Amino acid sequence: MLDGYAIADEYRMTTLAGELLVLGINLRAYDSKKKAWNMKWLNALAGTWVDLGPEDLGGVTADEKTITYSTKEPVAAHLLTRATYTNISESHFT
Repeated sequence: MLDGYAIADEYRMTTLAGELLVLGINLRAYDSKKKAWNMKWLNALAGTWVDLGPEDLGGVTADEKTITYSTKEPVAAHLLTRATYTNISESHFT
């Protein structure tokens, strides 16, 4: 999106009955001056933003094969979550 300057991923989780549990979007943009990713999560159901990979948790690390970040869990503030993106290509990631 935005002429390739940003990436957006919609995320949706439902129960087997179709009840919506999680709905949101990850937004990512690369800061070429800092050589760092800026990433945010918008929880559409709560209307809240979460910083993914804040500097106090080590920021976002990236190499030619993976992107990894940690964040403070927004539902239970005492927990941390780590995410790793692998198998990255122009059309998908794992």
